[in-house]
Amino acid sequence: MSRNPRSPSLVIALLPIAAVAVFLVVGIRLLGADAHLPLVLGSVVAAVTGKALGFNWKSLQEGMVRGISVGLPSVLILLAIGVLIGSWQVSGVVPLMVFHGLRFLAPEVFLVACCLICGVVSLATGSSWTTAGTIGVAMIGVAEGLGVCSAMTAGAVVSGSYFGDKLSPLSDTTNLAAAVAEVPLFQHIRHMLWTTIPSMLIALGAYAFLGFSSGDQSSFGEISTLLDAIDA
Repeated sequence: MSRNPRSPSLVIALLPIAAVAVFLVVGIRLLGADAHLPLVLGSVVAAVTGKALGFNWKSLQEGMVRGISVGLPSVLILLAIGVLIGSWQVSGVVPLMVFHGLRFLAPEVFLVACCLICGVVSLATGSSWTTAGTIGVAMIGVAEGLGVCSAMTAGAVVSGSYFGDKLSPLSDTTNLAAAVAEVPLFQHIRHMLWTTIPSMLIALGAYAFLGFSSGDQSSFGEISTLLDAIDA
């Protein structure tokens, strides 16, 4: 760090963030470009701002390394998601879940069960994307077989996936938020319970009402035909 670096004002501190937002909007929405160049230009603005405040290049590099180190665990988790989704698809796990879902889940309780199952899986894996790309795909297949609205099923999948993602100690976003705020991970999770648990209970109540009030469901014969087709 140089001899007399100055602390930025609020406006100066927000300048790099605003520049990235503007570059992304112009680059992606107006020019149809990828996000890479706007992000690089935003980094240039941040570097120039740091130099103007009196920081030398070495201190800026050290700050970049610290920032990347904080976010790197989240990146590694995201890289593993694609491997898990692909392996489940190739190995036949998703069709197997569709088969057993049609056998054991009743249409009336399907939305509640879908939300709870996705919540448990997301809590165990720490990833809403993995849950939606594996269990979520299977649940959409089960919903089609049971005659349940696929749009409501997608809502149940997303609700359960984000519930588990927020509270899982393996979640990339939960770890990143705790690291950036410099607070213990489980303290951060405990504070999120005050908003996550009530919202989950409200969602489950809504899904129960929708499940028992919906009359658009497949007959037992149609479900048996689908089971025979999958089992063949």
